[in-house]
Amino acid sequence: MIFVSFGYQNLKYFLNNFGYFYMISVILGGFLYYLNLEFSYTHIGLVFINKGLNINAIFLIIFSPVILYIYSRQAKKMKSNYNLIYKVIITLKNKEKYTLNGFLDTGNKLFDPITNKPIILLQKGVLKEENLKFYYVPFNSLNNHNLLKCIKTESVEIKGKIYKNYLLGISDKKFSLEGVECVLNNKLMEELI
Repeated sequence: MIFVSFGYQNLKYFLNNFGYFYMISVILGGFLYYLNLEFSYTHIGLVFINKGLNINAIFLIIFSPVILYIYSRQAKKMKSNYNLIYKVIITLKNKEKYTLNGFLDTGNKLFDPITNKPIILLQKGVLKEENLKFYYVPFNSLNNHNLLKCIKTESVEIKGKIYKNYLLGISDKKFSLEGVECVLNNKLMEELI
């Protein structure tokens, strides 16, 4: 079910989704089992007896708000993150196509200062870099002035809409959001949202 619902990006992403699925299954299954045991009647022969509440009910009353709070906080965090993830189809100049998960980041405002093209950041290792023509774009970040290795794209397709004149920058750092292989430029926000 995890493969069908979320796909496979890497082992950590799969195990994270599997963990949430397993946790929710255990909590819901345990809660339903508890309700069945505590609030159902038992019978001795033809006499039905209500067992009443015991220490498990008190435990449930005390800890269920904590469990629900943690679950709702994680669900909100995941929902806010995954609302900004899009399926991206990138076509390079040599007609190679890549289908990736892209995160729309308001902080990515990188542009090539010469051509004024926006830059989409890719995680290193996503592209087959042999036989590709790269060039370097200067960029500034917090206390860092450096060059970013970039490649021109033929097109970028998101939600059926095709965007031209974008560059792909190869990031040396691994992205912290699981399952994300590229960080979309802030310029796309005006058109996607």
